[in-house]
Amino acid sequence: MTDNNSIGPAKAERYREIASSVRAPIPSMQYSEVRDELGVLALEYEKLARWLEALAESPRHPQAPGP
Repeated sequence: MTDNNSIGPAKAERYREIASSVRAPIPSMQYSEVRDELGVLALEYEKLARWLEALAESPRHPQAPGP
C-alpha cells in the first residue's frame, strides 16, 4: 500500500525542484558530455514528476479524487 506522501503534487513538485537544481550548474560545466548527462538526468526527474501527477489523478489510484 502506498502512503499519501509517496505520490501526488507535493512529491512531483519536489522532483521538479531537483530537476531545477540539476540544471542550474549546466552552463558552467566545461565538458559537453557532463552538460548532456546532467540535462538527461534533469529530464528524468521531470518525467517522474509528470508520472506521479498522472498516477495521483488516475481513477485506479486509491487516493485519487472521485468523479
